[in-house]
Amino acid sequence: MVRQWQNFFYEARYSATTLNRSTDFVKLIEAFGGRGFRVYEKEELEPVLKEALEFKGPVVIDYVIHNDKKVFPMVAPGAAIDEIISEEDVDN
Repeated sequence: MVRQWQNFFYEARYSATTLNRSTDFVKLIEAFGGRGFRVYEKEELEPVLKEALEFKGPVVIDYVIHNDKKVFPMVAPGAAIDEIISEEDVDN
């Protein structure tokens, strides 16, 4: 969401949001005895959530999205929580 702020409010001047490394969070949680899942599509999420909730221990769900995908609702920098911005606000 920080990258999204940088895109919308700071003329796409990206800082510390373009990462050229890929941490394998699934392997990391498994190294600590937990269970890891990787999801790429929204349709994959429900069965993964069900399985994650059934696991007795720590769980990480790595939901991989494109770094330019927008996430809503959001709040502008310095704005109050009741000033949320929805996807419809941005499309208009």
